[in-house]
Amino acid sequence: MSTTAAVFAELTEVLTMAGVCASTFQAMAEDELADTHRHMGCLRDEVDKAMAFSAAEVARRSRPVFGDLGMARRTGARNDAEMLQKLTGGSRRDARRMIAVGQMMAEAEADAKANAAGGDDGSPVVGAVAAAAWFAALGRAVAAGELTVDQAASVRGGLGEPDAAVDDQALAAALPEIIALARDVNADAAFTAARRFRERLDTAGVAGRAEARRAKQFWRMWPKPDGMYRGEFELDPENGAYLKDVYDQLTSPRRGGPRWVNTKDAARDKALRDDPRSTERIAVEGLVRLVELGVSADPAVMPGLLPSTRKPAVRVITMKRDLERAGPARRDDPTRPDTGSGFGHLEGSDELIPLADARAAICDSGVLPVLFDEDGRALDVGREQRLFTTKQRVALAIRDGGCLWPGCDRPPSWCEAHHIDEWADLGRTDVADGVLLCRYHHLLLHNAGWRIQRIGAAGYVLHPPASVDIERRPIALRGRSLIMVKAPVHPPPASTLDAPDGPMAKAARSDPPRSSVEGREPRARSA
Repeated sequence: MSTTAAVFAELTEVLTMAGVCASTFQAMAEDELADTHRHMGCLRDEVDKAMAFSAAEVARRSRPVFGDLGMARRTGARNDAEMLQKLTGGSRRDARRMIAVGQMMAEAEADAKANAAGGDDGSPVVGAVAAAAWFAALGRAVAAGELTVDQAASVRGGLGEPDAAVDDQALAAALPEIIALARDVNADAAFTAARRFRERLDTAGVAGRAEARRAKQFWRMWPKPDGMYRGEFELDPENGAYLKDVYDQLTSPRRGGPRWVNTKDAARDKALRDDPRSTERIAVEGLVRLVELGVSADPAVMPGLLPSTRKPAVRVITMKRDLERAGPARRDDPTRPDTGSGFGHLEGSDELIPLADARAAICDSGVLPVLFDEDGRALDVGREQRLFTTKQRVALAIRDGGCLWPGCDRPPSWCEAHHIDEWADLGRTDVADGVLLCRYHHLLLHNAGWRIQRIGAAGYVLHPPASVDIERRPIALRGRSLIMVKAPVHPPPASTLDAPDGPMAKAARSDPPRSSVEGREPRARSA
């Protein structure tokens, strides 16, 4: 074992034998506790500095130029950061940070040695100094113990890289002042100070950097397996500060905000403090309520943000029979949970909601109620119009859950409404006589001789052409929605479909040859 390795091994053994535990610190006086923590911080800084030097050397010996002979590759790691992760159990971010700071210190040390050696005439070696990057002073500050590894990494990140507006000489000249500021603050504050210093060096680029921050904004959300939704966002300073103020107002005084300003605010103050909900729940429910109020505004006030033809809405699906059996809503205690047997669910979610919640949602303008009978039927409008209405398409989307073709996973938004009895052949534009099909399967059905037949009130079967199945055995179609029909669909015998007046008679006469439907995208027939 090398001398350096032995030092750290012995130090680790000493700490292990000390038997430090929670009671060790619980027994300390406050001054002793603070002093101990300060000394542990100094020890950590020294260990971090040594680890940064070591990480930089691992990176140097693992450079891509060495190929499979590089240090990291020979240990089975893909790169230097992965090797460091395996050695310490740390994160990739920590490994990269250690490498970056270690390289700064190593370069500063090499430059100092080169300058100390000088040239033949005793002058500094200019070529060696040129290799010293603008951040050499930062590396020297860490090596000298003026900055911690975290502080140095934050300063380097906050200053960014040289560009046309701020060259490396300008950044190097600014480092002494920034280092003096950073040594007395934590790493987060050091990053902020360095970033602000960079903006002072390049006032002309403030607008460009602001636009770059705006371009990095995002809002993402996704459903979880338990039916909850999770998300994340990142906002630029302006939008973030605005939303943070909204958050503070929603949760103040629960989080130490001003207690009251006037009588009205004092009442709100007390109501919030007495609210049994968690602070986090108060915040999120308040935010959703603010969004509801915002999207209910006149579209002219917010042009271009939302479609003018519709507002965001959640569709609550329930059975009409359940609402009728439940009778009128209770007035004595509207918050009391509904213990009835009925239920509803939200479109696009497998999670059931209490009937009381469904009833409340139907009374809310932000929710679209969609009722089905026990057979899954909804919204008949008859023969007067050719195209399915928007509300009918909503019902189709909820009932079918997407493309009804076997094995297709396309969602309702990718689908078209298909008349199972074509309108040109006196078919009705009723929900019961329509199904959702994606564009590909809709064209395939029309062009290749497939047919869909309704069985009972809301069951459907798919009949293949003879070119696909000579016996034309019907295939039961099952949607992905939670709206279930009263009984399973039982396809009729294929033999009944071959009658002269059967639903497959015309299809059999118009079956295309097999070569016309295999191996290529179907093309729509001309009207």
